[in-house]
Amino acid sequence: RDADAMQEWSAQAVDLCSQRQQRILADVLPALKPGGFLVYATCSYSAVEDEEILDWLVQSFGLQSMVVDWPDALFGVVACQSPKEKANGFRFFPNRVKGEGFFIAVLQKPGVLINSDNKQKPKTSRTELSKAMIPWLWSPEELIFYVHKNNIYGMPPAVFRFFENYQKKFYIRKAGILLAEDMHGKFIPQHALALSPLLNPKAFNIWEADLRDAIRFLQKESLMPIHLPKGWILVSFQGLPLGWLKNMGNRSNNYYPKEWRIRMTV
Repeated sequence: RDADAMQEWSAQAVDLCSQRQQRILADVLPALKPGGFLVYATCSYSAVEDEEILDWLVQSFGLQSMVVDWPDALFGVVACQSPKEKANGFRFFPNRVKGEGFFIAVLQKPGVLINSDNKQKPKTSRTELSKAMIPWLWSPEELIFYVHKNNIYGMPPAVFRFFENYQKKFYIRKAGILLAEDMHGKFIPQHALALSPLLNPKAFNIWEADLRDAIRFLQKESLMPIHLPKGWILVSFQGLPLGWLKNMGNRSNNYYPKEWRIRMTV
């Protein structure tokens, strides 16, 4: 694909890549649970980076090569084995498959795989959207809403069906759009909602900030748009939402995420 890449190739570069892959694998393998599966893939066809790495994983860490029932004749995938340990791999050559090709293999770490079904899963349940929040969204009837730790999320029904199934097997850090936090019946709009196309901005008072105030908002400074009534205010710059302020009357609270704030002086 790239003529310059041909000029960069050398046997020394291949050896360096192989050594780098060994360092990466040695660092990450402690994070793999006993009985867990390692999927090893490269964009190289070099045996030094592929089959010889499989031999190294088996010999150095006791990983077991997995047999994958792959219809290679159907998809043009070429099955292969490492020279010493006969570990299984697959080569996707670009002249036989769609794409630029790669190498892949699956190995299992010694030990017993812990049955995740026995672990307590995060409590997630569907919920009806509060009447107070319905005006916040353009088309709430097209979404499914669920509650997790007092947070209200929304997502399309087709996505929610997958989410319900996958959360039984996996720990999911984030799914859907975080709309609001339910504080004993008082709903705090969340930053993800401010940036989402689901938001109906007509439901809120909008403060169109100039450049100076927009930067101050992104620095999470205290601002006071005294010309606007009390309540939630959507801060905007050149028509683009930035986040939330809450006008308390004599002061305002800046709800821009503190971990996102601009730290440098502009």
